[in-house]
Amino acid sequence: MASTWDEHFPSRMEWSADDVPDQSGKVFLITGGTSGLGFATAKVLLSRNARVYITSRGHEKGRQAAEELRRISEAFHVLQMDLSDLQSVQKAAYEFMSKEQNLHCLINNGGVMAPPIALPTRQQYDLQFGVNVIGHFYLTQLLLPVLLGTAKFTARKVHVLNYSSSAPPAPRIDYTTLMDGPVRRRCTPAQLYKQSKLGCLLLALELAEQYGEQGIVSIAINPGNVQTNLTRYSRGVMGSIWDMFSCRVSKGVLTLATRAPFATVHLDRRDP
Repeated sequence: MASTWDEHFPSRMEWSADDVPDQSGKVFLITGGTSGLGFATAKVLLSRNARVYITSRGHEKGRQAAEELRRISEAFHVLQMDLSDLQSVQKAAYEFMSKEQNLHCLINNGGVMAPPIALPTRQQYDLQFGVNVIGHFYLTQLLLPVLLGTAKFTARKVHVLNYSSSAPPAPRIDYTTLMDGPVRRRCTPAQLYKQSKLGCLLLALELAEQYGEQGIVSIAINPGNVQTNLTRYSRGVMGSIWDMFSCRVSKGVLTLATRAPFATVHLDRRDP
């Protein structure tokens, strides 16, 4: 109960984004970086001299984000990428790798919650599992050579961040619901969301187990209940209640902006 209360009404922080150290020479990639936590994190990192890539589903949102980011620094790029389309994910990954040889931190921030059940991904996966898990898994796999290569030549380990949630994850993944079909359509959006959050946790754990000894720190973080457009499909009364009991992005971003450079919570406790 205390943990849930803290997520809705976080106590006053003893540190702020101003405490994030200089990130000169570091390269970050943030999915879903045109709004909410991803956008706020990009602004903090740019203010600390990082080079930042953000992904955007649409050209207009990318353009608007670029206009605001440019007031802080020119050291950013907007990649067009739709996590619900694996071809789009592949194209964005290849574009990134054509521009960069290093990647110090991948923040798998993009996500969707409780969309209409009739909406699958381009490849006909459940939209929530497809965006929250499969899209990010594919992106991470494509970028693994860059992450591993960076880890070989950096004093600190590289980091991959995935999102968990305050919602309890599903007890298991029902693989018969991952593709669109009658079984999936009998599920509620809440059931499928919890299942996707379990997928995010397992993705973070498996990445840590497979590549922790090769210099990759993989963690799953819960940013808390934050007022973002994650609830865009939950408008009306439920959306208003969520906003009432959620904290501002300026507080939620501290979870990402402080853990991305340091990653103090992870499986490998030997990381300096």
